[in-house]
Amino acid sequence: MTPLAVDKVLSPNKDASWLYFIQANEGGPIKIGASRDPHARLEAIQANCPFRLKILTMVFCDTPYGAWHLERKLHETFASGRLHGEWFRPCVRLVRYVEEARNGGDIHACLDNAKRRKQARERRKAPCGKQVSRGLLQASID
Repeated sequence: MTPLAVDKVLSPNKDASWLYFIQANEGGPIKIGASRDPHARLEAIQANCPFRLKILTMVFCDTPYGAWHLERKLHETFASGRLHGEWFRPCVRLVRYVEEARNGGDIHACLDNAKRRKQARERRKAPCGKQVSRGLLQASID
């Protein structure tokens, strides 16, 4: 899969998929989704939404399910900011990720960095008397 951040371009490849980021109003919640036609998806969502929506950026994936795979990974990575369904708070990490995708950055590396930062924060929040080792809580031996 070769993801590529683009705006307002659709591929003639019928098997292509797109990861998209839609925002409600300026500074509003961000929807992380996947579609074969993000512009049609935006229109469908806008029809039932009282807020003005806009596509922040789209990431092209040349495989049929590439965008859905990335979408699932992003939903897991930003789960702490989930508001409802596929809508997330525009936290600094998510906004940074969207900007990286918009600027054509390596979205997999950015995703890995976001996951590492999240794991580091979780380690710092470990309960007293416990230590975090390889992502698992284990009792400290005293």
